[in-house]
Amino acid sequence: MAIGRERAARSILGQSGLRNRNPDNATFDEKETKPRTSNFERVTTPREGSTRIARMAEEYKAEYKRVKRREQFLQDTIDLLSDCNNKQSVRELKELINLAKERLIMYQGK
Repeated sequence: MAIGRERAARSILGQSGLRNRNPDNATFDEKETKPRTSNFERVTTPREGSTRIARMAEEYKAEYKRVKRREQFLQDTIDLLSDCNNKQSVRELKELINLAKERLIMYQGK
């Protein structure tokens, strides 16, 4: 019985431990209002001795770099192809095709 009274007193005083659900009275931490960064960018290098976690972090970052490089390559290729649409002469088209080939070779080499 005493526990019930204590719980009722806490809820009346606002100390029940429940989060305030009223959006007008709610306060937000600074973290919640900041723009979120990519999970890949937040990976930190762990302390010495944790080789498994360090290896996983390196693989995670390497995969992120590969994805970014692939996205950049595809965007550049799309830009080149849109330039091909605007070119009139065969020589200009050949130059763009050769440039695209060089970029592909460079991308595959990385």
